[in-house]
Amino acid sequence: MNSLQAQLKQKTAQLAAVREISRAIAEAQDLNDTLDLITRRTTELMHVDSCTIYLYTPARDKLMLAASTGLNQAGVGHYSLPRGAGLTGWAAEQREIVAVPNAFADPRNYRILGSGESRFPSLLAMPLVNRDRVIGAANVQTTERHEFSQDEIELFGFITELAAAALEKAQLVHAALVQEMHHRVKNN
Repeated sequence: MNSLQAQLKQKTAQLAAVREISRAIAEAQDLNDTLDLITRRTTELMHVDSCTIYLYTPARDKLMLAASTGLNQAGVGHYSLPRGAGLTGWAAEQREIVAVPNAFADPRNYRILGSGESRFPSLLAMPLVNRDRVIGAANVQTTERHEFSQDEIELFGFITELAAAALEKAQLVHAALVQEMHHRVKNN
């Protein structure tokens, strides 16, 4: 019975944290603030060492590193994954979940030199899909080898669904602001 109570307590805490993420995401307007919030809270909630979000850029046909709690911050906005490359790129391309305890042994592994990802053997990656369109991909990683449980996979799936909707909203707000700024500059 003690194990059941512990599981119930853990699920209740996870639900409360997801509710908090959901509320905060709904209020976020700025794309960078939204990305930062999602990666920080996911890292805390899932007890992982890194959470990373890549956003798809159609003009370059790549996934660009947009935010991370564990990778080299200098790479944000600079590092990218070619279409379908690496475990995270593969998850986006195939629209499938990737969960591996040792990413280095997987033939789909793709290293971005200087990113700091060589510290993280375990990886769980999912596509970010909104309105049947891949807008990016997210992953969580651990410094110790870790078999992701079905509960962890479900929790991350729920977070990525929330994140995809929030990120698309934030991208639309950002695009509208940029368009308004261009319009003001043009008319002045």
